[in-house]
Formats: sequence, structure tokens, C-alpha cells
Amino acid sequence: MRLAVLALGANLPFADSPAQTTLQLVMKELQGLESSRVLASSRLWRSAPVMAEGPMFFNACSLVETSLEPLPLLEMLLALENKWGRIRGPKPNHARAAARTLDLDLIWMEGTAVDSPRLSLPHPRACSRGFVLGPLRDLDPWLGGRLTLPHPLTGEPRCPEDLWLLLPEAARNDSQPVAEPIDPIERAA
Repeated sequence: MRLAVLALGANLPFADSPAQTTLQLVMKELQGLESSRVLASSRLWRSAPVMAEGPMFFNACSLVETSLEPLPLLEMLLALENKWGRIRGPKPNHARAAARTLDLDLIWMEGTAVDSPRLSLPHPRACSRGFVLGPLRDLDPWLGGRLTLPHPLTGEPRCPEDLWLLLPEAARNDSQPVAEPIDPIERAA
């Protein structure tokens, strides 16, 4: 078993539920992932779209313990996106990404580096995104300093708190918590 961090985001409603409700429901559904268990989840954060379309995003991160390899875990996340109405298609000219009902990313996996066309670990842009770094900071008590991401310029491993402080103030202000912290899920004895 090893630790992994999942990033969640949404900015469109699904089945008449607002994006924040979708994220809360998906965070609960993650508890049923095969060969995995959720150890902790961040609070919800509200973030301005970054190179994406649509209204404000809601974001969160979950810390899971898993025996899955990275690609099978990614496939499960993509299946969840599909279940929750994620439609992948051509991207708008001005944006990297279209608005979405759900976006799930595998950000980091303990002791694992991957560089393939399907997956890069650690996630190459997580280190400079407030909507990932903010929720990651919420997980620090459970990670105990084990998670580091490469500095965007030097590649030097840095903790999420250091990377958060390196962000421009406007980027930090564009990603703010909107909910109280979620209690950690009790570990099975």
C-alpha cells in the first residue's frame, strides 16, 4: 500500500446539483475505490478558472492509500468522471480546458515517478496552481511532510506550503476555502 493524492474539480452542475454538491458526493464515492481507502480529504475551495472556460470552480484533494498501480488508478478516476457527466471533446481556442461537471487528477503517488503520454507523476503543473496547492495544504497533517512537488523553475522538491507562498498574491487570492475542514476518516484498526 502507498499513499496517493487525488485532485477534484468541477464548475458545472450535474443532474440539477451544483458543482460543490457533486464534489462532496464524489469525495464520498472515492471511499469505495477498489483496493484503496480514503484517509483524509481537504475542505472545498473556490477558484477562478485558470486557462479554462466557465464559472468559478470548486476544488478539493483527497489522500488515499492504495495497492493499485498509477495507470489502473487513473482509469478508475476517468470512469468516475464519465459516470458524473464529464464530456471530453475539442478544447476552446482560448482555453486549455472546457468547463466540466467533474475533473479528477492523480497528482502524486508516494515513491512513484511516471512520465508517459497518459500520465505524469508528480503532476507537472500542480506546483504552480493555487487550486491544487490550497487543498494540498489542508492534507499536510496527514502527509507529515512526505509530499513534495518540483519547484516550477528549479525542479527542487518543495512542500505545498512553500509552493503556495511562492505563488503571486493574486493567484492565492483566486483560490480560497469555502467550507470548514473535513474531519479525517478514521483508519481501520
